[in-house]
This record gives sequence, structure tokens and C-alpha cells, in this order.
Amino acid sequence: MTRQVELYEIRKSFETLRILDDSILPEYNDFVKSNYKSEVARKVLMPYGSFKGELTGSNVLGVVCLQNSGLLKNSRIATWQDLETVTIFNFNANFFKENYIDCGLALRSAGDVYSPNDLLAKNLASQLKAKGIKLGKGKLLNIADLTLREDKNSAYGLALDLKEEAKKFADLSQINWVSAKWQGLAMVRLCEDLKWRSCLEKLSCYYDGGRVAIVEKIKRGKKY
Repeated sequence: MTRQVELYEIRKSFETLRILDDSILPEYNDFVKSNYKSEVARKVLMPYGSFKGELTGSNVLGVVCLQNSGLLKNSRIATWQDLETVTIFNFNANFFKENYIDCGLALRSAGDVYSPNDLLAKNLASQLKAKGIKLGKGKLLNIADLTLREDKNSAYGLALDLKEEAKKFADLSQINWVSAKWQGLAMVRLCEDLKWRSCLEKLSCYYDGGRVAIVEKIKRGKKY
């Protein structure tokens, strides 16, 4: 069993946040190979490894793929609100043990001076506008809000779309950033020092310290 901590009490059920274990890795790699033909996209989406039973490595595009693969069963990728609950409300201040967690994207403008992200930023801003949502000073796009598709014009071999049901997006001003880009698109990452950063513009960036945090519903000590 990987690390886990109780997150919220909801009536007679609980939500538990835990670090995803490595048992999912073979099925996930098979999913990527079956659903993405581009070698560029496959390289971006397969950053994961294994260490002491935990899935290691993470980038935001890989986490979006994992969320939408259907392999998480009754679980979901943790949002920044979930991670804040663990860190700020001191359920367990050392829970993440020097690991970083990717949980979404920060979109600050309809375009990006960092050219690999420009196409993606323009597309996402256009989709927000189509939903009648003003970008303002920037929106947080949680992993659950996003889907992936292949795009040969993208530096990552991939493009991001907002799910039709995604309607509410937090303002970036709600988050206490220790560092952030002033424009464009960047990963939202809870770093090893338990500080929030959205300055990492290379969306395929990862290293072994990454972990995937998921949330599961628990009832009377059992998952359901």
C-alpha cells in the first residue's frame, strides 16, 4: 500500500488522498501505445517509472492522459484544492516526502512567447471564450477539465481540449504562488518544499521525484 491520508468527511463516506502505486504502469503504457501513433506524443506521455511500489515521474500531459485512460477506476486525479487540504490544514505536513505533484495548468494569456505552448494556449483560451468565460488575469485548469488529442502541429504531438462539462475554473489569484510565469501556459505543480509554482513552461518536463496523487472515496473502511 502506498502513502495515503484521509481528506474529507462527506456524510458517511470519506475521501482519501493517496500516492498512486506502480501496478498501473504496464496497462498505462499499453494504453498509450494503442491510442497514440505519434512517437513524439508517446515519448511525452510515457514519463513514468517505479520506485518502492510507487509510480514515479510526472508531467501534466501524462497525468491528463492517465486521468482519461479509464484505468483509475473509482479514483480521480487530485486537484489543487485537495492538495491544499493536506498541506495547509496540516493533516500531515510531511506527507509528500520531498516529491512534487502535478495537478493542472495555469493559463494566463491567449498565446505564449514560449513557442511550444503558443498553439495550446491559443486553443484553450478560445475554448474558454466559447464557454462565455473571461480569462481575466488567468484561470486554473484542473486535470479533470482536460482531454488530449494528437496534433502534428504541436511541439508535443498533442493538443489539449476542455471537456464539455467543464464550467467552473478558479482564478489564479486564489493560489499563493511562490513563483509563476507572467503570461502563457505553465504546469501547476506542488513542489518538494510544499510551495506552489506555475513557472514550468515545458509541459513535458519531469524527473524521478514526481508522484501522482489520486483521490478515492472510502465507505466504512472500504473503497466503493
